[in-house]
Amino acid sequence: MSLLSRLLGRRMSQNSRHEPAHVHALPEGPLYAIGDIHGHALHLANLEDAILADAHAHGETHARIVTLGDYVDRGPDSAGVLDRLLAPPPEGIERFCLKGNHEAMFEDFLDAPDPRAPWLQMGGTQTLASYGLYLDRLAGAAHHFRSSVHAMIPDEHRTFLHDLPLAASTSTHFLCHAGVDPSQPLDAQTAKSLLWIRTPFLEHQTPLSRIIVHGHTPVSAPDLRGWRINVDTGAYAGGPLSAVRLDGSTPPQIVQVN
Repeated sequence: MSLLSRLLGRRMSQNSRHEPAHVHALPEGPLYAIGDIHGHALHLANLEDAILADAHAHGETHARIVTLGDYVDRGPDSAGVLDRLLAPPPEGIERFCLKGNHEAMFEDFLDAPDPRAPWLQMGGTQTLASYGLYLDRLAGAAHHFRSSVHAMIPDEHRTFLHDLPLAASTSTHFLCHAGVDPSQPLDAQTAKSLLWIRTPFLEHQTPLSRIIVHGHTPVSAPDLRGWRINVDTGAYAGGPLSAVRLDGSTPPQIVQVN
């Protein structure tokens, strides 16, 4: 079994990986899409404040936000990010959260906690630490490792991970974590593509039926192309946390915090 197959996990059956994912229809109107957060809870709080201020500057009373996934791993406070996304949003903000591949890996790990899980090498160790779980203190019997994980990670977080949708769209934009398979219609995309794809998506050059808004592949600055927008600016590695304002009547605008 390949590393990718192991990381896709046990929860996603072979069939469901290739079944079309449900696409949630979003109301029309301006919205902001936030790229990969990766455990930076303070950045998220500051960016939401900046987004609300930007919406007010546009004469709007509230801001609609879509988070594009990868809330956990690598950064210092994955648990804090999930706590914030689970709590009622600040006044004036509406939030719609999508799943990233790191949430899928975390969810699979929670199904069968294993100190040898590949996810731990992809930021999972930092995520467990944010819950007070440190691998060097959990050495010993497998049942002790599993019981510690189950005791320290709230059921609300597990439910949140399980229920996250994979894609959303408006009449002009299609929002997801990693991108899409350009050879397939947008309403026929699979979980595997939406969570993990890079090639051939990033090499595609021609417009699709909607502008694709995504993260997953870090870039030094938001990548604003005619047919896709990438807002993963590497917050996990010290880059800014970025959002793009999507308004069908004006060009996309970037809001960032460091």
